[in-house]
Amino acid sequence: MPRTALYRTRAAVCACVLILSGTGAQADDDVLTAAGRKLEAGQVSAAVIDIKNRLQQRPGDGAARRLLGIAYVRLGDGANAEQELTRAAQLGVPAGELAVPLAEALAVQQQWQALLDRAIVQPNMRTPELAELRALRATAHQALGQTGQARLQFEAAVATDAASARAQLGLAQFDLQAGRWPAARTRLQTLLARQPAPAAHIARLAWTLLGDGELADAQYTAALQAYDAALPLADAASVPQLRLRRGLVRVQLGDDAGARADFEAVAERLPDQPLMHYGLGLLALRRQQPAEAVTAFERALQRAPEDAGTHEQLARARLALGQREPALADLSGFAARHPEADGVARLLGRLRLSAGDGPGAEAAIQPLLARHPDDAEALEILGMAALLQGRYQEGEAQLRRLVELRPESADAQMRHGLAQLALGEHDAALQSLGAAAGRAPGAQEQARALLLARLASGRHAEALAQAQALSAAHPEAVEPLLYAGAAHEGLQDLPAARADYERVLALVPGQAQAAAALARLDLLDGRPDSARARYQAVLARSPRHVPTLMALARLEWLHGRPEAAIAALETVAGIAPEAVAPQLLLARLQAQHGRLADAVTRLDSLHFAHPDDEAVLAHLAAARLQAGDIAETERLHRDWLARRPDSVAALYGLAAGAAARSDAEALLQALIPALRADREAAPAPALLTRLDALAADPARARAWLAQLQQAVPDHPALLDHAGERLGREQGAAKAAAYYALLRGRQPDEARWPQREAAWREAAGEGAAAARMLETWLARHPQAVGLRLQLATLYERLDRLEDARVALVLVLSQRPDEVVALNDLAWLLRDRDPQQALVHARRAALLAPRPEVLETLGEVLIAAGQPEAAIGVLDTASRGEPSASSIRLNLARAQLASGRVEAARTTLRALLAGAQSFEGRDAALALLGRAGG
Repeated sequence: MPRTALYRTRAAVCACVLILSGTGAQADDDVLTAAGRKLEAGQVSAAVIDIKNRLQQRPGDGAARRLLGIAYVRLGDGANAEQELTRAAQLGVPAGELAVPLAEALAVQQQWQALLDRAIVQPNMRTPELAELRALRATAHQALGQTGQARLQFEAAVATDAASARAQLGLAQFDLQAGRWPAARTRLQTLLARQPAPAAHIARLAWTLLGDGELADAQYTAALQAYDAALPLADAASVPQLRLRRGLVRVQLGDDAGARADFEAVAERLPDQPLMHYGLGLLALRRQQPAEAVTAFERALQRAPEDAGTHEQLARARLALGQREPALADLSGFAARHPEADGVARLLGRLRLSAGDGPGAEAAIQPLLARHPDDAEALEILGMAALLQGRYQEGEAQLRRLVELRPESADAQMRHGLAQLALGEHDAALQSLGAAAGRAPGAQEQARALLLARLASGRHAEALAQAQALSAAHPEAVEPLLYAGAAHEGLQDLPAARADYERVLALVPGQAQAAAALARLDLLDGRPDSARARYQAVLARSPRHVPTLMALARLEWLHGRPEAAIAALETVAGIAPEAVAPQLLLARLQAQHGRLADAVTRLDSLHFAHPDDEAVLAHLAAARLQAGDIAETERLHRDWLARRPDSVAALYGLAAGAAARSDAEALLQALIPALRADREAAPAPALLTRLDALAADPARARAWLAQLQQAVPDHPALLDHAGERLGREQGAAKAAAYYALLRGRQPDEARWPQREAAWREAAGEGAAAARMLETWLARHPQAVGLRLQLATLYERLDRLEDARVALVLVLSQRPDEVVALNDLAWLLRDRDPQQALVHARRAALLAPRPEVLETLGEVLIAAGQPEAAIGVLDTASRGEPSASSIRLNLARAQLASGRVEAARTTLRALLAGAQSFEGRDAALALLGRAGG
């Protein structure tokens, strides 16, 4: 409630003059009548002089005291107004004539409870005054947080007198706060259109509230018009706030000069006004001067430290300066103090999402969504956070709800399409993303998403056509060429892909994505030195380009140069010390290559900087365990469990510590809560095997397993362990029968037919295993893993055509299934080497592991490209130096390309290094052919 109170209408002021009594002379009446007219005209100071002159002559004039009290209210001097009105009451002025002015005097002083106690409805009050008093009492209830009572009193005032301006303003404010802006707007516009026009101070407040509502509704032109109308009616105390509001509107309308004029006019009178500094900060952001903006917002927060909007804008300014951590820290602290601040929650959620912190984004947004279940931006953030964490079904549901709320939004449709893509629903995703692109023709983000979906779903020809159309429309643009290259790769037209990427480098020398793509193609052609040179060329231009440094580190690691890989990762750690993943990889390499102490030191520092990161804890515990510091490993996991009792990693970590101490009882007790917490139980098999090893005899091991099964009944890991033990102790046939029983009990569980087939094959019943898998897959056709196992089984049974058909079916469901691509390439290497090369290259692009590169090398030999095979197989051999088959194939490629001496060297080293290995006879025969 503003300190300058609202006043009664012309009729009320005139009435107060007409009822004056005890003056005894017409001249005296004329003095008070003139003073009343001056009050009505806004000449308050002149009216006060007249009334005081009158009171010098007649100090006991109650009517004059009353009128002086009203004048003081008009001047904002509530204390003197209250004093004069109290004296008027003592002089006999009726309480009904004093109730409204007294309420106004107490309102000016913000003495709300006193207003309710002292300014009460009196008998025989005139209708306008009764309505005014009820409106004033409503204002007091509102100020005291008694919103229900306030609303009732405003409604009672309007029921008493629909012309009550104060009551109409109060109800409009209620409507605005409740989100009923159309109703508030109608109420205010009706009030302002009333004839005769409302008094100036009433009109000013109505125009101001109308401007506030239009501003909140983002109707900036209408808000500007309202504030422009309010300013000529404002008194000196109200002008600064109105100019500040108008300045904010002008910022939104792009009128920076007008906005600055408003802000600077306020600065002359009120240099510490927080809203003025806030506005100057917005202008600085608009001019892309974030340092200036930070200073302005910080000055605003000195006077208004808990203003949510200022904290939001300060965070944006800091982000523009690259100060992500301070921005996050400030927003997190504010959100903890003010969980109801929706704007801060949204910005914090977006920031955490952009940083890859899915759980943090959810924590910021979930309370907001609980308050506002249909908040579209919150649904978007929550959906994208779920996708980020691999919870695709949940993310898709949130984003589908977003589309329901915003059916015409291209952005909403696009994000839903990306969620469908993550679920593998390619057709639905393409439909959604096509609709998004259609709703936003020419919008790059929607077009890019559609193109990526076409690439991801294997629609490479469609993707290529779209990329080439974009490139034709924007011949100097790099992105369409990159997409065209990816599409050509998908179509296995690698020369065309190279040409696309080379065009990118011609446009932008050193462009990192194109260089990385060409380096990848170089590796496929067996030219690691060329790939390295491409990365180094990028780094010569951009030495701090982290993705290229990471790619170079992977290359060096793969090619047997761990120190070079470590050096690249150390550079990354210096550039981006807050990035956790590169430092974890660096620590792992250090631990693997004789620098365990360095790894532990680095992980200790990371754990100190990121105490809530479970991946860091897991790596640190593993490194300390490797270093033999079992006690510290267990302490780390106990501390973690004290904060997160449901942490599966920490529960298994304690079990691993007990296993390292060879403490069977502790291991047994640690496994129970770990297994209860995790049905998948990936670490369990190794720990159960260790428990068996600690048993004094098989009977003891069986007793421990029974104890675990009693504590955690029907746990898959325990059932599986029992089956594996049965196979070891009683033979493959017994194990196969055991898994057949489990398959009968849980007919939809894929792991049981998988295990049964493996044991049946081990028992010499490969054909029966194949039939069982065929029957199970007929009922569960989407089980790609089982079909892949069946294809492998077909290969071992020499049913190669059946294997080929099964692999093709796997790839129809999962086009990027590396094992299927690799195996199909191997099957086709002699029958159709060109088609085999398509699959082998695709597999190597997706996963350049040694075994995959070996298949590519074999296919290249079969396709008559032994030179390319040499580079690929050399790379594979460096990655897996103990694999004799890779070196044997390398010798074959060397011999086929005429490098006889190199082939002899490779074969002699192979034969000298291993006395017995599969393919030894073939190696000896090949050495004989090489003259060796």
